[in-house]
Amino acid sequence: MKSILTGLLIAALWAALFLPGDALAGGFMSQFKDTLDNSFDMSQWLSNAYGFMPVVSIITEPAIGPGVGVGLGFLRRDKSQVGSVMTQPPSIAGVFGLYTANDTWGVGGGYMGFWRHDSIRYRGGLGYVSVNLKYYPPILEGISDKGFDFNMKGGGTLQELSFRIPGTRLFLGGRYVFFKDEVTVDIPVEWLDPWEADMNIGGLAGLAVYDNRDNTFTPNNGTRTGISYTYYDPVFGSDTTFQRLDGYALGYHLFADRYMVALRLDGRYAEGATPFYMLPYIDLRGVPAMRYQGKYTLVAETEFRWDFTYRWSLVLFGGVGAAVPPESQWEDRTGAYNMGAGFRYFLARQYKLRAGIDVARGPEDWAFYIQIGQAWGRY
Repeated sequence: MKSILTGLLIAALWAALFLPGDALAGGFMSQFKDTLDNSFDMSQWLSNAYGFMPVVSIITEPAIGPGVGVGLGFLRRDKSQVGSVMTQPPSIAGVFGLYTANDTWGVGGGYMGFWRHDSIRYRGGLGYVSVNLKYYPPILEGISDKGFDFNMKGGGTLQELSFRIPGTRLFLGGRYVFFKDEVTVDIPVEWLDPWEADMNIGGLAGLAVYDNRDNTFTPNNGTRTGISYTYYDPVFGSDTTFQRLDGYALGYHLFADRYMVALRLDGRYAEGATPFYMLPYIDLRGVPAMRYQGKYTLVAETEFRWDFTYRWSLVLFGGVGAAVPPESQWEDRTGAYNMGAGFRYFLARQYKLRAGIDVARGPEDWAFYIQIGQAWGRY
């Protein structure tokens, strides 16, 4: 659902800023008018959304440069729910393609399903990508101009299924991932093991997620915590054996009806013969993906939102992270930070969905991000 909304965000903000209320009256545009305050609002459109829909997404990840993604999605909803506020996300199937300024591209398709009154969740897909990134060998960490370009291309699949423990907000499940890749990297041979250049990666994971947030789009209160352990091994189709342990905790609290404070904690750990592009990295707005890698990483980020009017909000955020290189100890860690600000527009009142833009500063450069819902929606 969030990817479908991305392509409508710019038009929505333009309408919210510049269209008079009477311009939304009548015909198709009337479903984008909130009867509460006559402002632009997508609640009614979302309540009636089903069938095939074009998708346009703007890519803002600094590691691969600005770009665009396009696709065609199909929303499946029970007909009895059409015209009412969704009590659970709709099942979505679709195909997509993407391209960015540094010649990264990809194609694929997938399906995300919510079954039996959201007691069973599934997501899966197939894809092929060619990604251009930079690799910073551990001995050069902290020297921003010493990254080495590399290309990783190949195809793979992800299959995930989880089940709700009856009467709780806890989901338990598993995930299988497989990717066949070919890596071309322009660095000295001694810094790269030959087996990392062309290999199969396959792993099976167990996962647990607890989520009691008041809504999934833009939470005001509650927590979401999760942990997963992935074992990559030849028995699952992998050419090498290694493990990944990933955990996170998100917390939200609204006070005085207009101030929201949130905290994110994230920890990732890799063990075994881990390919360099599978090592954990510091994940913060304003810090390019894979810029600061290690055998384990720790990240803390906080966010503050001030709803200074009913429809408009100011967002401030900041965080720190640490990465410990392979074969090193905590005292050898590399650090990174971020800080930034943004704004949100109350895009769909009935769904408590806010959207906007963030501008972030990391240790080396600035970056901007289009946000649909919470900034930590990737979890």
